Amino acid sequence: MTCRACSEIVLTFGSSDAAVHALATLNVDAEISPDKITKELRVQGNQLIAQFWANEIRMLRAAASSFYDMALVVTRVLLEFDDLEGL
Repeated sequence: MTCRACSEIVLTFGSSDAAVHALATLNVDAEISPDKITKELRVQGNQLIAQFWANEIRMLRAAASSFYDMALVVTRVLLEFDDLEGL
C-alpha cells in the first residue's frame, strides 16, 4: 500500500496493565478496508500507541475517529472497574 497519509495517536494510561488491557480490547477487530488502511497498536510502558497508514486522508480520518470512539469506551470501562476494585 502506498502511504499518502500517516498518523500516530498516543494514549497514556494510569498503569502499564491498563494500557495492555486496552491494547487487547482494541486489537480484536481488523480494519474494514485493509487495502486502504493499516493499523498497528503497541504498548510502551503505560502508553498505548496507535499508528495508522492510509492511501487517502479521508480513510485516515475515519479510522482515527473510529479508534478514538472505541478507545473512549475502553477507557471508561477500565476506569469503572478500577473504581470497583477500590471498594
